[in-house]
Amino acid sequence: MKIKIKRIICLIIATVMLCSPMENVTWCNNNVYADTISRNAIDEISTMKTREKLILVERRERLYSGNRKTSAYKSVAEAATGYRKQLLNHQYEVNAYVKSTNAVPAEVFDELESQAFKVTSKGDEGDYMYWDIDREYPSYTRYTRKEKKKIYYYYHFRTEVWYLTTLEQKKQVDAKVKEIISQLEITEETTDYEVIKMVYDYVCEHVKYSDSTVDEIVYTSWSALFRGNAVCQGYAQLMYRILKELGISVRVIAGFGSRNVRHGWNIVKLGDYYYNLDSTWDAELIQNGIKYRYFLKGDNFNKHTRLEEYKTMEFYNVYPMAQNEYNVEPLGYSLKTRSAFFAVKKAKFKKVARKKVTFVAVTGAKGYQIQYATDKKFKKGKKTAVTSKVYFKPKNLKKKKKYYVRFRAYKIINENKVYTNWSSVKEVKRYVCR
Repeated sequence: MKIKIKRIICLIIATVMLCSPMENVTWCNNNVYADTISRNAIDEISTMKTREKLILVERRERLYSGNRKTSAYKSVAEAATGYRKQLLNHQYEVNAYVKSTNAVPAEVFDELESQAFKVTSKGDEGDYMYWDIDREYPSYTRYTRKEKKKIYYYYHFRTEVWYLTTLEQKKQVDAKVKEIISQLEITEETTDYEVIKMVYDYVCEHVKYSDSTVDEIVYTSWSALFRGNAVCQGYAQLMYRILKELGISVRVIAGFGSRNVRHGWNIVKLGDYYYNLDSTWDAELIQNGIKYRYFLKGDNFNKHTRLEEYKTMEFYNVYPMAQNEYNVEPLGYSLKTRSAFFAVKKAKFKKVARKKVTFVAVTGAKGYQIQYATDKKFKKGKKTAVTSKVYFKPKNLKKKKKYYVRFRAYKIINENKVYTNWSSVKEVKRYVCR
């Protein structure tokens, strides 16, 4: 199904601002087009928002220690709040001023946008806002300053933003969503399952699939509501918008459908678990008298493959998926979810000494993998060992050598060995000769 690409852009960083006025640095845009394919009787032209890495191509730097005003520059989290407000108001030029110790502009900007687009309790933020943006052209200027023997980087990010809808259309969606909710006759006794089903039925019955993307408005919930047709991005965005207003935890998931076509759908929370649902495909089937084929399904969602960012251990830890579809035995978390719960656990040292290192026990761990090396990146003189105990006594360490140590826990889930992240790296002190 169709879903619009958010074309974020390769960062072409040309110069850094110094004592003189800030010099503008621009980033290039990257357009992605997909092939035309067919599913059933529908010819589909699919494009998908994707985020390209920001690539630093040139950098020049000097220190500036003058009395330049810095009060406008905030932490990433504080700057993201203002950035989000500008996006909600559909401003064409969005600005953010960030003070950071990070010297890599691409990483700072990525963190800024991650914070600005984070999911909140508000229906017009998070995924809804993210998928309403057609493309962006960011640029930045920067100056560097030494303060109390520490280097700080002052970034001014300026982003030109194209939206899929106008601010007036956004307001129309806001009003229409309130009207729809009032018509659903939801009471305090209405269960979350009933709420989700009501919204799903409404979207499936009122929105038809658009087989044309000549007019990009079909990628939006506005088109779904006011023209009665949309592609999958519009369906998923509308589901998100209404369910968020009703207090249901929901996400838009981007990935691929049948025949590797770029596609989007939703996950929703019921009880302890999240479930998949695809109103786009079910809306098409309803016309033939088939209902709920893609409603509240478990993690193994037929013909649906997520993009990598929705398959990480961190994502599954926050949005744990059910093993099976709703109310189908056996109940429980999916394999990927159970693996994620363990993989995100923290591996921490309790004590590090030359003759013995001890760990803080990781709940559920079957054992621990330890690595020693003569460099912090564990490329030289690396030694690996495994223990089932919460301590380890290294052997054959050379007395005059400095070593570094790290460890991680592991357990077996469905015959697969699952590891936590590595602990922090600790230095093993050398013997002192007297």
